[in-house]
Amino acid sequence: MDPGKVRTYFPLADQRTLRDQFRQYKSLKCAVTEPKFLLVQASGADGAGSAQVKFEMKQTLVSKSGGAPEVHETIVTLRTSRKTNLNPWLIDGVEHEAKPK
Repeated sequence: MDPGKVRTYFPLADQRTLRDQFRQYKSLKCAVTEPKFLLVQASGADGAGSAQVKFEMKQTLVSKSGGAPEVHETIVTLRTSRKTNLNPWLIDGVEHEAKPK
């Protein structure tokens, strides 16, 4: 798991925190459901805009120290934007809430 690759799409992510988190895990598997668009905004012909999507995510984390894998099921709200249609979509923010059982 490479914190530098996270920065490509989530430029505001704290690299030190990511390195500390990634150091303790051997692997991470994520499964997500089809996203539901809550908001899509376009601001002109240049392709600039923003979007907000919601989806369910199941993460399975295997720790380097062993033991049973940790499983987290959450509902994720993701906020993204781009400056023009020539720019990639970037993640502006992510919110997780526990998935009701």
